[in-house]
Amino acid sequence: MRTIKYKARDGLEISAVLTLPPGKEAKNLPLILLPHGGPFARDDESWDWWTQFLASRGYAVLQPNYRGSSGYGTAFTKKGRGQWG
Repeated sequence: MRTIKYKARDGLEISAVLTLPPGKEAKNLPLILLPHGGPFARDDESWDWWTQFLASRGYAVLQPNYRGSSGYGTAFTKKGRGQWG
């Protein structure tokens, strides 16, 4: 598990937790996108049984902390208003 950052199409930097299967090279793996159930929540590098189960089956798992996720300040939270649906 590690935290990565990527830019959304509008340039906003988004943090995400990437979990890779043990013993596999981080290349050409099937990927599962697993967003949290928020919006007022966030994923971190703590133990998550579902993520670990999927990784143990050979999947890379990406858990994005999309705009509106908690823990990134008021401005980031406000960027998510009206964007869920």
